[in-house]
Amino acid sequence: MRHPDPSPEYSLVVLPEKLDPDGETFRLAPAPAQLSAIAQRLGLLALSRFDGEVAVTPWGRGGWQIAGTFTAIVRQECVVSLEPFEEGLEETFVVRYLPQKALTAYEKDDEVMVGEVTDEDPPELLPSSGIDIGELAVEYLSLSLDPYPRKPGADKSPIPRENSLSSAPKENPFSVLKDLKKTT
Repeated sequence: MRHPDPSPEYSLVVLPEKLDPDGETFRLAPAPAQLSAIAQRLGLLALSRFDGEVAVTPWGRGGWQIAGTFTAIVRQECVVSLEPFEEGLEETFVVRYLPQKALTAYEKDDEVMVGEVTDEDPPELLPSSGIDIGELAVEYLSLSLDPYPRKPGADKSPIPRENSLSSAPKENPFSVLKDLKKTT
């Protein structure tokens, strides 16, 4: 959650200072109007289901871990046939937040060597306005969408180009150079 929209379609803000010290679990359950607004934002034909749970637990030096799961049913347009189809999604996500002081110490302690691959994303700065777990879940829904959705059974062969439809042999564009060599 880098630069959230000032008015996200589905917002569920958690204030860490008001949480139980052992953490809490929250239910994701956007209203139908919110589902419609999320679908419009993500370029979907419809979003008929988007629900799940998010556990907010203490992590690190004064930080919080957000571990969520969600289920969604999205209606998209097939990029091949242009027909609408529904697809079910089930995803999990984990995001960690630290206060500025702890984040700075973490970054110094956990310097990654150039070229080293890690399985975890580094923690983010704990927002002073609270953690919007609703918007966070919508962001992960967005990441789970196929950018080129195909309806099950859609033809996966490439679309032929215009000049590949003709049966006439192609002229080699370098054939002109062959004639130049003969005249010199």
